[in-house]
Amino acid sequence: MENIVYDFDPDVFSTKVKAKKKRITISQILKKIDCEHMALEKILTSGGNYFLFTYDTHPDFDGEDRPEWADWAQHSVNVHQLNHMSFDKWVEEGRSFARDMSA
Repeated sequence: MENIVYDFDPDVFSTKVKAKKKRITISQILKKIDCEHMALEKILTSGGNYFLFTYDTHPDFDGEDRPEWADWAQHSVNVHQLNHMSFDKWVEEGRSFARDMSA
């Protein structure tokens, strides 16, 4: 017996398939924010994970070597995984932080 269907009605046999969520990466977020002083890293703790934006105008200098006029600040985002927030929300959060620091 052949597997041929005659008089196929697409409304009867149609199925809806959810689109697979696109994977979000730190590099994609930072590329979209487009701020040379911005970094994003995942912080692992015993109480759970979170992410940390770091704005640093002189990342190669620490302590007394850092110029007085250098800007440095951190902003935490309390989510356990990158995909717990939309890509647009990540970009909005990072751009807002960068805008606050550069003002």
